[in-house]
This record gives sequence, structure tokens and C-alpha cells, in this order.
Amino acid sequence: MPAIAVRTVVIVGCGQMGSRLLQGLLAADAGTLDVTVVDPSGDSLRLAETRAGEVAGAERHRVRYQDAVMDLPAEIDLAILASTSRHRLEALRRLAAATRPRTVLFEKFLFDRREHYGEAEAVLAATGAHGIVHCPRPTWPDYRRLANGSPASVAVTGAGWAMASNAVHFFDLARFFNARPVTKVTVAPGASTGGNKRAGYREIFGTLRGEDDAGNSVVLSCDPGETPSLRVEVTTADGAALIDELAGTVSLSGSAPAGSTFNAVPASRNVALMEALLEGRPTGLPDYAQAALTHLALFDALLPLIGDDDGSLPVT
Repeated sequence: MPAIAVRTVVIVGCGQMGSRLLQGLLAADAGTLDVTVVDPSGDSLRLAETRAGEVAGAERHRVRYQDAVMDLPAEIDLAILASTSRHRLEALRRLAAATRPRTVLFEKFLFDRREHYGEAEAVLAATGAHGIVHCPRPTWPDYRRLANGSPASVAVTGAGWAMASNAVHFFDLARFFNARPVTKVTVAPGASTGGNKRAGYREIFGTLRGEDDAGNSVVLSCDPGETPSLRVEVTTADGAALIDELAGTVSLSGSAPAGSTFNAVPASRNVALMEALLEGRPTGLPDYAQAALTHLALFDALLPLIGDDDGSLPVT
């Protein structure tokens, strides 16, 4: 049996999310990996190295940690851009100048300036890379089990779940159920704003409504609160499922008792996704063009409320 070639990966940005994605990669069963982790922060590099050491069997892979995009192979299998939205376009440009990736996985929120969306699309086209965006709920088995081919509405309620930053996750969940991206977002009257846990970024409290071009709706509500709560209701012609993601429960109207288990899949354990990415198989994630439509609809809705004077949107 021929040996599986070493797969090459570059991760740019290895803070909380980047280091968790690294863990998921190292746990995947997709052959030996050659991983370059890049971050200008020594603290972030040390965090990534510590978390890599927590993965059983990680020693079979080669992992390098460096503070700049340099000394990369001419071509790589996968690039992960997990920097903040403010620095993501520059990270993409530097990556494209140094190597040619087959696939680029972007973290959300994609970019903090509207013009960056088209500029990033041009970079992807020039390199021939397939861009996809890390909105992973459609890869979670317990959400996939709810899909029955009929249109679905999605409603999210809770407190302290960082709606400006995380709304795109639930808009994308609706894309998964309805096979159409959300292309219209409005903010209900009475919204308020506040700070994000990341310095220099902002949040919104109140209600957002999203729609796709067939009129399927997504309604998201978030109240201020120090104790996070997050409940997701998915309604189809067959009934409704009420999911409490933080408690890990789901109740299905008419078909299952309250208290049935719901399993969220953190990035560090989403091994099936990482294996699909590495092997070039379909992932269920939105491609860049789909995700950009939804991001831009949300961008335009939030900019009047929390945008900076220079036209940027401080969401990451």
C-alpha cells in the first residue's frame, strides 16, 4: 500500500481559536502533517505549542512555530487564517506572496472593511485557492440530523453570546438547512451596543433579522449578561427542535422527550472536518463567495450602529 504523502498546513494567527484548530488538525487521521504556525505574538506561539502538546500522538507530525510568514513550501495543502478581522487581508496577501495554497480556511468575522471582501476574492482567484469559511455548525452531527430537506426557520435567543461576532454562525446554519445564504440583515429598533472581550471591538444587544432570497428567516436576539445563555430553535413543517447549546440538551416537538442530549463539537475535537479539509473532500462549510454575501449584509446592518469614523467595522 503506497504511503500517504505528508500534507502541508500553515496557520496564521494562533490565539484562542487558531490554537484550537491546531489541536483538531493534529488529532486528525489524515497522514503525517508538516505544520507551520505563524503569529507575531510570542505568548500566542507558546499557547499553541502548549496546546499541541496536549494532543495524543502529536509527535508524529512536524510543527514549527515562527513569528512571520516565511520559508514556506512553494505549494501547501491548507492555509488557516485565524488572525483578527483587522489583520486578515494582510495575512492573506503575505501568505499568497509566499506560497500557493490549495484551500484557505478563513475564520469569521471575515474583514473589518467593506473593500477587503472584493480584494480577498481577487487574491483567491489569482492563486487558484478554494476559499471556505469556518462556520462549523453544519458539520455538527446533531444539527445535521435535524435536516430533512424542507425549509427551516431559525431563531436564537440568549444573553452574552457576542451577537455581532457570532451572528454569522447562525445565519450560516440557516444556509445549511435552506441551501441559500442569508443576503439581507436588519436591526430591530431599540438595539444597544457594548464592548467585546477583545479590546477595540464592539458588540450589539437586541434583535437581528436575516432572510435569504426565498424569504426563509433567521431571528437572533441577545441581551446583555455576564452569564452566557444560548438557545436555538429550528422549525420545519415537521415540527420544532429547541436546542440549548450550553446545557447540551435538545427537545423535539412530538418525537423526543426534553433533556435529550445535544453535542456541540469544539474546534479542537472536530476531527472529521479537519480530515475532510486535508483530504480535499466536501466539508459542509460555506465557500468564500456564499459567506461573503452574508458577512456583507451583516456588515451593512451593523455599520451605522457600531462602525468607526473611518468606515471600518470593529467586529471579529
